[in-house]
Parts: sequence; C-alpha cells; structure tokens
Amino acid sequence: MHRLIDPKRLDAELEAASNRKRERNPALREKLAGAAGAKPVMLRDLFEMMSTASAESAAALHHIAKNAEAELARLEARLDELERTAMVFAGPHDIAREYDPSDVVQRFSGLWIALVATRAGDVPGASPSWRRIAESKA
Repeated sequence: MHRLIDPKRLDAELEAASNRKRERNPALREKLAGAAGAKPVMLRDLFEMMSTASAESAAALHHIAKNAEAELARLEARLDELERTAMVFAGPHDIAREYDPSDVVQRFSGLWIALVATRAGDVPGASPSWRRIAESKA
C-alpha cells in the first residue's frame, strides 16, 4: 500500500540533507563532530545551523507535500472516473426516459446496461445502445 507521507522516508531525507550540509562546510563538520581544537560553538553558530537545518527541512517537507498533492490529484481524478462509470440501477425500463451510460434497467426478465447516453424510445434489445448483462431463468 502506498502512503502519501512515510515517516521513515521523511527521516531519511532530513538526515541526507543534514549530511550534505556537513559535507559542504568543514568547519561545521568539525564543530558538530567535536573535533579537537575546534572553537566552541557560539550562539550565532547555533542559530546559523538551526536556520540552515530549518531551510533544508522546509525544502524536504515542501518536496514531500508537492508529491502528496500530485498523488492526491491523481487519486481524485481516478475516483471521478470510477464514479462516472459506476453502474446505477435505474429500475424497470421507461420508454419515455433518457438514460446515461452505465445505467442498468430491467426489461423482459433481464438486466440491460446502457453503453452510451440513450434517447427516449431506445428500447433494450432493439437498440444498439443497450447490452444484456443478465437474464432471468424463470
């Protein structure tokens, strides 16, 4: 099952962003690793590290949110498609009524589905707009 936001994937992306920052900045790498001879971490350094991490975290979250929005849009489009093509039982066939594609009616002891939008007067069995999908054995 596909999840929109996977916490493990988020953690991995955040860790990767943090590692990339450390690789680009040797002084930061030394400070974070507690290397011998490194200057003590100053408050402004902490603010810089936090703002960098926050910006990278925000970028990673933005990327995840963008992917989630795209997946949600895809799922909504699929749901619309399924709802449009869902069979709807419309009861006994009424010769004076127009039917939508996928409407199902009962006529002559059988069930018929409209293949296309029908006009009044299109009768199941006599019109190519209908296909029999079930027949009563009675």
